[in-house]
Amino acid sequence: METRRIKGLELAVNKPIIVTDRSGSIEWVSPAFTTLTGYALEEVVGKTPGSFLQCAETDPETVLEIGTAVRAGQPIRRQILNQRKTGEQYWFDVSIQPIAGADGACEGFVAVQPDVTDLVRAREQFRDLLVNLPAGVIHTDETGLVVDCNLEACRILNKTREALLSRSLTDAIVRLFNRDGSALHSRQNPALRILKNGDRIENEVFGIGFADGQQKFIRVSSAPTWNVLEQRQEHVFSFIDVTQDEEGRQRLEQTTDLLHEVVETIPDALAAFDADDRLILFNENYLKTYQASAPAIKLGARFEDILRYGLEHGQYGEVGDHPEDKTAWLSRRLAAHTAKTPPKALQKLGNDRWLQIRERRSASGTVVGARTDITSLKRAEENARIAARTDSLTGLSNRRVLLDVLKARARQKDRCCALFLIDLDHFKFVNDTYGHEAGDTLLCATAERLRQLAGPEDLCVRLGGDEFAMFVASSEPAQDLPDVAGRIMSSLNRPVELCGRTYRPVQSIGGTLIETEQMDADAIVRHADAALYAAKQAGGGVFRLFDADIGRRQDRFNTLAQALKSAVVSDEIDVVFQPQVDVVTGRISGFEALARWTLNNTAIPPFEFVQVAEDTALGEALGTAIMTKVLHLARCFLLPPGSGVTIALNLATSQLRSARFFERLTLSLEANGVSPCSLELEIPETVLLDRHQGEILSNLRKARRLGIGVALDDFGTGFASLSHVTELPLTGLKLDKSFVRRMKRDRGSAVIAGSIIAMAKGLDLSCVAEGVETEDELHFLRDLGCTLVQGYYTGRPVPAAVAADLL
Repeated sequence: METRRIKGLELAVNKPIIVTDRSGSIEWVSPAFTTLTGYALEEVVGKTPGSFLQCAETDPETVLEIGTAVRAGQPIRRQILNQRKTGEQYWFDVSIQPIAGADGACEGFVAVQPDVTDLVRAREQFRDLLVNLPAGVIHTDETGLVVDCNLEACRILNKTREALLSRSLTDAIVRLFNRDGSALHSRQNPALRILKNGDRIENEVFGIGFADGQQKFIRVSSAPTWNVLEQRQEHVFSFIDVTQDEEGRQRLEQTTDLLHEVVETIPDALAAFDADDRLILFNENYLKTYQASAPAIKLGARFEDILRYGLEHGQYGEVGDHPEDKTAWLSRRLAAHTAKTPPKALQKLGNDRWLQIRERRSASGTVVGARTDITSLKRAEENARIAARTDSLTGLSNRRVLLDVLKARARQKDRCCALFLIDLDHFKFVNDTYGHEAGDTLLCATAERLRQLAGPEDLCVRLGGDEFAMFVASSEPAQDLPDVAGRIMSSLNRPVELCGRTYRPVQSIGGTLIETEQMDADAIVRHADAALYAAKQAGGGVFRLFDADIGRRQDRFNTLAQALKSAVVSDEIDVVFQPQVDVVTGRISGFEALARWTLNNTAIPPFEFVQVAEDTALGEALGTAIMTKVLHLARCFLLPPGSGVTIALNLATSQLRSARFFERLTLSLEANGVSPCSLELEIPETVLLDRHQGEILSNLRKARRLGIGVALDDFGTGFASLSHVTELPLTGLKLDKSFVRRMKRDRGSAVIAGSIIAMAKGLDLSCVAEGVETEDELHFLRDLGCTLVQGYYTGRPVPAAVAADLL
């Protein structure tokens, strides 16, 4: 009865079914079973299923579990590997249920065993895939209990497979935290969200922490899945180790934040545009710098659009007022910006500020640009430009401006121009008497008076020191230039208040007419300077206009200057010695060394070539060459042991103010074996007018401390006063020959000569009278008390070898 009921059920469901007795022997199988296994009912009746269905690969543990359940009369469900009659293996999901009799005791079993080979093989393939998957995978049941996991999951979670299996994901397997390091709230736990709420999780990043302090980041995805075999919902969690990516992201965020802070702290205006020329980065200073363009400065804005907006709203300076000017400006700026290597550029803004633009294009096409505000630098440059062309004391233009004007304007056709050079006579006297502040007052007053005289196209210049220039753009003919110079001199000669005293300035002026023929600026200045030199040579306080005679003197000067330079280098300067005689004993007490130079068989007067040397910065070299030769000749011929002879050496002002003078002097003395006591330095009165008196006095004092004598030459004719005699470290005076020539016929000259001789005695200074040419002059000087004389009467200048014979 029961067998037929089961048969009817089998026909209804069409499934592979086996019915056995209590011992497990087959009583009946369904047609579907025969179809599945190939065994007919008559072939299997009385046999146990395992006797013919099992194969060598059948899991013995599963067989044991099934046998134990059958013997106990208990239901059981397992997947087991069997084989068909053909030997082909297959998987089936066997579900065995006991059949109860009327008394409730187990009378047999019914087993339903559908073919699940495809599902099992699919699951095996999934597990194979799971093992080799680079992601961690955890498989749980519907409660969250781990039923399977792969090795990558174990590696990521630092757990063994055994430690994970049968653990619930709701347990604290690892500590979870958010990406920013904050604690993860329980409602954010991915396991709880999917188990309790059924949420799907896709690519969410969490941090996981371990007991040893290690941390990782994982990207998690999870979704529910249906177990066909078990007919239940399960869950699969997959995750990958993104620690490096996350740490890189965090470093990138930190770098980005740092970059943002750095960009904001940089005082320059910074902006970056991508390959499509759209704004991708800028700082606050960029907005502040381009305030008029600020509404257009937004991320994604095109560079050209920002430029155009700025043009329309007055952002940029020096653009021009006409539309075509603005278009041209825009084209130039865009061309520079889009160049492969953008050039550095200066940009003036509408608010008169200046920017230096430096842009660089990367390989990807991104252009990063810095705009540095150089307004203060531009203003400093302008101030420096003005300062470089302006005299700081008087505010007049300087020599550079004069030369530029002469180059640009002196060659204009059909115009006569003139250049006047003006020198303040006795300016040294003003500084010494009233002080340097008074000297500055005089210079400023002179500058202001020149400004008042100048026309709108004229130019007033301070060349330096006490020398000025005035360029007259439209001048009268040459014969009228003295009148122009007279007006200048009349204006400048007006009295000036200096330290509460009235001082009337005196000027020497040299001028030249600039006619229409081509004349270079340097030549014009040389002509005016030659005329000024002629005015100074005439005693000062006068005007001289450059003419052919002055031109010839200038040509001679230039010729001498060139030849003298060569003569100094070639050691062509000769030295002669004139004796200085004691008027009482008639014996030679010393010699004055005198320089001689012959050019083209013509003797050049010493006063002329010495002045040429001083005016051409050759004075120091000439003086050093003469000093070296004098000491050498003196040691060889004129300084026999015990003679007591003194050698007087003339020095130029340029020598005395040299920082290396004393060093050269001592080295030359040592090299030639000359005792310092045998040398006397003769200095001209012009040193008292030199601007470098400090250096001169220092060198003279060093010489005196060494035992070298110092005599003031041509005393009484120049600028020396009694105060100078006491201030200078003197050991002697030289009475100028002009007094000697006039003293017999001019009572005043005799009185002055006698006074100088007496003063020298009173100050314990030696006194040598120069230019003695007659016996009467010798006797007259002896009567005045002079003990030393020098001149043609007592001995002409002779070479050193001849002078030695005089001893």
